[in-house]
Amino acid sequence: MNKVIAKLKTFNKSDWTKTITTVLALLFAVFSIVYFAVQTEWDDMALSFATIVYVLAPIAVERLFRFRVQPVLYIFVIAYTVCPLLGSSYQLYLKFSWWDDMLHGFAGLLFAIFGAYLPVALGKKGANVALCAVTAFCFSLAIAGLWEFVEFGLDSIFGTDMQKDTVLANLRPSYLLGEILGLPEGMIADSDTVIQTIVTRPDGTTITLNGYLDTGLIDSMHDMLIETAGALIYNIVYIVFKGKKFVFTPVEKPETITLAEPQTQELLQEVAATDTETTDK
Repeated sequence: MNKVIAKLKTFNKSDWTKTITTVLALLFAVFSIVYFAVQTEWDDMALSFATIVYVLAPIAVERLFRFRVQPVLYIFVIAYTVCPLLGSSYQLYLKFSWWDDMLHGFAGLLFAIFGAYLPVALGKKGANVALCAVTAFCFSLAIAGLWEFVEFGLDSIFGTDMQKDTVLANLRPSYLLGEILGLPEGMIADSDTVIQTIVTRPDGTTITLNGYLDTGLIDSMHDMLIETAGALIYNIVYIVFKGKKFVFTPVEKPETITLAEPQTQELLQEVAATDTETTDK
């Protein structure tokens, strides 16, 4: 009990802010697990379990790369880990059209911040602003592309709908629609060509869409552009302030002093002599 009290006394305002934020996010994830289990919404319950992992991830990353995130940014990071659950399971993607764009924009910004810190985390203390800016931008874009791979994989393997479909009202003239394919001239217009898409349900009924149905490409490109914009915004700010506005604080490793054998013996003799003098007194 005394150790617990001593540990609590060492907590500062920053630690308390981050701890309370993490606990609240975990409680919300646990509540969601129970709620969707009662509703027998197994996909949403699985996402709630995944949210627990997302919330704990920043703590693991802090310890792995030996840095401390500033409290304000930490709150935004934890909020970001909960937002996909709110968007998908609590239908905020449908209620707010900007919800998905907000998440991707913040993701681009967040991963750029971490990318700027990577050279420092890898031991390059003298890394200049240009190197950190390039690392920030490239790392953020790499994560954006990797995430789209994840969405495509989940949609292909598990039948999810992470890459949203888009209906295009018209199709621009293209050399692929030329007479070389044997298409009648009446199908080729001088301006945009209006088309329709017919979707057949499993029960045989059909849905007619006034336009071309794109199954994920436009959504992926749109998301990556939004994340690129977020990374670009951070890079501009980072370069303007010349990298001085770090939101990550490195945790210095404690220095260890290695004594040679003679020095060790002398130190032990001095300590023993001091103890003897204290006892005599």
